[in-house]
Amino acid sequence: MGRKPHSSWKAGKRDKKITAGIISEMGLETIAFKELNNLSGGQKQKVFIARAAAQQAELILLDEPTNNLDLKHQLEIFNLIREEVKNGKTAIVTMHDLSLVSRFSDRIIMLKNGRVFSDGSDSSLSAAKINSVYGVEVSLKEHNGKKIIIPEKVV
Repeated sequence: MGRKPHSSWKAGKRDKKITAGIISEMGLETIAFKELNNLSGGQKQKVFIARAAAQQAELILLDEPTNNLDLKHQLEIFNLIREEVKNGKTAIVTMHDLSLVSRFSDRIIMLKNGRVFSDGSDSSLSAAKINSVYGVEVSLKEHNGKKIIIPEKVV
């Protein structure tokens, strides 16, 4: 499906080669021919990212790509996104899990009332900014140079 923007009704040799390469790169060989409805949430997310990669678009937009996924699948999804970025793509991801955002993002934009409130790297995340945007007091801890956000209480 990801090659549809580039092909006619029937996929050509180039489309099949690109798709096979992405399936291999993303480790999807064991699920490549399964029905989408029979896949787990994490497997579906991987397929959706693979479909986006097959389109060979320069920009990938993802809305909460790790929602409802266990820790293993969250990490796998972000590692796949990171690989796409390393391959020259730009990924814009909307998320509410600030610890994951801190760990995997090069740039973090926080919105408040539909406007940019903060724009910077994970070092720009502060307890005061998070409090202002979310109305929650947080503690910030560092682990391997990245911030972990611990919600403490609603203000």
